[in-house]
Amino acid sequence: SDLYQHAIWCSVLELMKDGEDVFHFDTDAFAFNDPWSLFEDVWPQEMQVADIVTACDCFGPGCKEFGCSLNPGVMFFRNSDPTKNILKSILRRWEEGTVPADTNQRSDMFMLNQYLVDHGQCSLKTFRDRNRHSPCPGLNFTWALFTHGTIARGSSCGDPLAPDHAARCRKQKPPVAIVHGRNGLEVKFCIHPPALPGEATTTAPPPTSTTTMISTTSAAPLPTTVMTEASLNKASDTIAFTVFDSKYMDMFICWARWYAASKSIIKALDIVVLDEAADQKMGAWMKQHPGIVRRKFLGTDFLSRTYADKPRRLWPSDMYQRVIWASILELMKDGEHVLHIDTDAFVFLDPWNLFNDRLYQEADLAASCDCFGPGCKEFGCSLNPGVMFFRNSDPMRSVVKTILGLWETGKVSTDAHHKSDMFMLNQLAVDHGTCKFENSK
Repeated sequence: SDLYQHAIWCSVLELMKDGEDVFHFDTDAFAFNDPWSLFEDVWPQEMQVADIVTACDCFGPGCKEFGCSLNPGVMFFRNSDPTKNILKSILRRWEEGTVPADTNQRSDMFMLNQYLVDHGQCSLKTFRDRNRHSPCPGLNFTWALFTHGTIARGSSCGDPLAPDHAARCRKQKPPVAIVHGRNGLEVKFCIHPPALPGEATTTAPPPTSTTTMISTTSAAPLPTTVMTEASLNKASDTIAFTVFDSKYMDMFICWARWYAASKSIIKALDIVVLDEAADQKMGAWMKQHPGIVRRKFLGTDFLSRTYADKPRRLWPSDMYQRVIWASILELMKDGEHVLHIDTDAFVFLDPWNLFNDRLYQEADLAASCDCFGPGCKEFGCSLNPGVMFFRNSDPMRSVVKTILGLWETGKVSTDAHHKSDMFMLNQLAVDHGTCKFENSK
């Protein structure tokens, strides 16, 4: 969702506030070995100080320009000024409302790589006959790649349903540390996940189908080698984190089993949840399984803050412009009408005095008349949602759902003004309402 695509960048900056480096994992990127083993490779000096380290994909910007699209699904962010400057530049587009209208182009992967293409002057360098790192002098920034094969896709080690799948991944050369799901393969890793520390283990029968219920088993033994911190890359200064909402809670719980079984030497694991349901349920889960997650953050709290080094635009945030419509529908669930009042619209008398006129008894919506944007020219009035009455009627709910549908399908304008609540409501009335303003006495 757009919420995820915005919150992931806020989360990285927020987690850097204590001076730690940040290692991000998608909840379908499972740790079959200590993720810090990705840093065991003997790297040249310029790679040890890389600002971002990740896997190479070839999807969108970067693939043609410098041979690689960086994939944020498993990405190490060094707590450096160049890294933070890039994150702030991406966040500035979200805060100003200038992200692309196309849902693919505003994904974390696309926006990061497009920024590097536009501003980085990046060039891929070769180390040990492999393309491994890239200085970007335009941003005073360097990115590097983990050893090819250490981050694998779901079927790279053979049948994901095989009981020894994780062990076989670790025995490959180089050993596979992370298996990133694709095309539903991640579900198979959750059929027989490792048990959590202190949890009773069972020996599960081989699954008969991909819909077999989850049953925990003892994790396959980890390699006997003792992990050490790679030079200049410090596990003790790095935190791992992942971001998810309530729809992905089961996936995260499976992911957490694999991560805990990896016995990583990374300092801590933090999580960022994106809705109240996940916040409440993960709070209870953390109490039941202490010691796995260090901190839990509600990602929507981050979106109310400004991270870019630039004042926020005149209009409220994209989050506000979307949430106001979702809030109206939510508040109507008990059958009540809704009166919205901006927090800068001060009440000096009972607002219900506004509704004494009989003309309001059947109106689906009642508001004050402004003349700013759509509606002013077409029917003499731009309705201002700052003080607006919404009747709990089918037509009113249909209008609100239509506006929400534009947000959910990524069809809102990239212009901050055009996606304001006022503009979108009045534009809908102009485009589809055939409205006619009738003056009363």
